[in-house]
Amino acid sequence: YEEKVKETMETYSLSKQQAEQIINENMDETFRKIYSVYQDGNVVFRTIFNTLPELESSGFDIGKVSLEILEEIFKTLAENKIVKDAIPFVLENYLKNNKLDFIKFKAMDDQELENTIKKVIKANEDLISKENAEQVLMGKIMKDINGRAEGSKVNEILRRILKEGESKG
Repeated sequence: YEEKVKETMETYSLSKQQAEQIINENMDETFRKIYSVYQDGNVVFRTIFNTLPELESSGFDIGKVSLEILEEIFKTLAENKIVKDAIPFVLENYLKNNKLDFIKFKAMDDQELENTIKKVIKANEDLISKENAEQVLMGKIMKDINGRAEGSKVNEILRRILKEGESKG
């Protein structure tokens, strides 16, 4: 058992706790197959052990999510057609509509993302002077973009735009 845990940790760059969970829940084969499509152990882990249970607790029948569906989602992610933050949205949409729709969650290009952020800032100009403006704006932007851009990238652009605004003010 310990050897299998160690091997799982090393193969997928995971923590001991994550490796044990994969083994204890007999998910090693499923995990291996998905990982072969998309080589980021943490993203695969989060999808199987966080996203799917969260969807189930929201009332969705996650039994409908087959290995093939997960492989298709991760293949699309590997091809950079979606970003990892879109996975929960893609899965929820699949569970609601019984079909995979990647177009709706297509990754935004930088210009489209920047325009969306500027639009949200403009619509919420009253918040900018508030202490937690960045967090509040970030929440509104993430809700607006529906998982079509990575949170870290959104935050980076938001900070830059707010900083540019300060220097103009």
